[in-house]
Amino acid sequence: MTGKDELMTLPKLADHDITQLREVADRIATLIQRNSDGSGGLPRFVEALRQSGPIAELLIEYSVRWFNDSNGESVLLSPELYWVLTETVPPEERGTAGEGLGQAGMNCHPVTRTRQMLLICVLEKLSTRPWRPETPEEAAAMVKRRYSDTARPVLPTRATQQPVGVEGVITTAQFP
Repeated sequence: MTGKDELMTLPKLADHDITQLREVADRIATLIQRNSDGSGGLPRFVEALRQSGPIAELLIEYSVRWFNDSNGESVLLSPELYWVLTETVPPEERGTAGEGLGQAGMNCHPVTRTRQMLLICVLEKLSTRPWRPETPEEAAAMVKRRYSDTARPVLPTRATQQPVGVEGVITTAQFP
């Protein structure tokens, strides 16, 4: 086997299944709606969608929260959708806005389009719930804290109790 043969790739899809995106968006909207620890909620999700590294970290965090909150009975998203959403967009195919939320349109990269569609589906789900976004001042303060010169990236901590009947609860602390 050559090095090229060893790479794991999935077929490039023009658009991901909208039904699956809506199901995942409903779960993400639930987690954003439950956000009470000051970790940014919707602004953090939107910012993470821009590049493969941050969205991978956030999807892992959300997946752990969803798995624990459902007592191990449900997962946030499939491995295939995780793969698609966290794929790195090649530099030559990035828009001027960066990797993930570049120009919308028919000619954007499939990963970019899937991330955009997920964001639209999350907004669609949040619009039907008794949820209000952070004020612009709160969002600006969160961005300033996160991206100041002295800021250190830290995943928000969350006190969890082990659900009854579930062994080995996964926590975000297990992922460096």
